[in-house]
This record gives sequence, structure tokens and C-alpha cells, in this order.
Amino acid sequence: MSDGNNKSYEFYVGEKTSLEGAALEIEGTAKIDGRFSGNITVNHLIIGTDAAVIGHATCKSADVEGVIEDRLDVSGKLMVRSTGRVKGQVNYGSIQTEEGATLLGEFHTSVDGVDMSNKPKADVSRLDNLSSAFDTIQSPKTDGESSK
Repeated sequence: MSDGNNKSYEFYVGEKTSLEGAALEIEGTAKIDGRFSGNITVNHLIIGTDAAVIGHATCKSADVEGVIEDRLDVSGKLMVRSTGRVKGQVNYGSIQTEEGATLLGEFHTSVDGVDMSNKPKADVSRLDNLSSAFDTIQSPKTDGESSK
């Protein structure tokens, strides 16, 4: 399938096309220039400038120029262009963003193929106590105070 620019894709949603409630598994590349709502699993996902994808997308790599909302799982590289907006729960292997890109939600990366999104959070409550103690030590003495 072609988008009119002599580029070939295994799946293509044109600019004036809306596809809702779909559940797709595609070997290869999918390009969305219109509106897609549902679940898509694909090797490489391209979301065009005026496109909107709402639902759960799972891919090896993604190039986002438009909008994607809900959940995005990218095992490899997530590229968010200056016009791109990613909103929701996002898991990625690596990420690159251009100035102007919008990222909203929960973003998690994997380290050496290990998903870090379910790992326990670090307990940083001791840092608050340490910070308070440091402030006390560093605060200047006022007239009438004496050091012992």
C-alpha cells in the first residue's frame, strides 16, 4: 500500500480516513495520517502530522508527528517530532524528542531489556530529613544566639 509519496507500507490510514474499534497485528510498517482508535501491534509505527491514534499501540519503533493517546509500548526507539504529542502510559527502549514535542503522562524505560515500570520506587523520605538537618546547620546565627 502507498501513501501517494511513493513510500510503501503494509498498512496505511489516509488523511480523511477514520478507523475505530480496530484490533490489528501487522508485520512491517504502518502509517497513520488520519484517525485510528483501537489496538495496533506493528514493527514500525509512523503517526503523521495531522493524525490521531487513540488506544494501545505496541511496536519496535515509533515516529510521532501527530497525536497518540492512551498507551504506547515501544521496545526500541521512540522518536517524537516537534509537532508530536504523546499522552498516557508510555514504555520505551530509548527516546528522542525534538524541541516543541509534548509529553504528558507516565514514561518508563527499560534497561538492558528489563522493564523498569514495575520496579519498586526508591525511598527518598530520608533525603527530606537530611535536607532539613543541612538547612539547620547552614542557617546563620542571629544576635543573641551562642554556640556551645
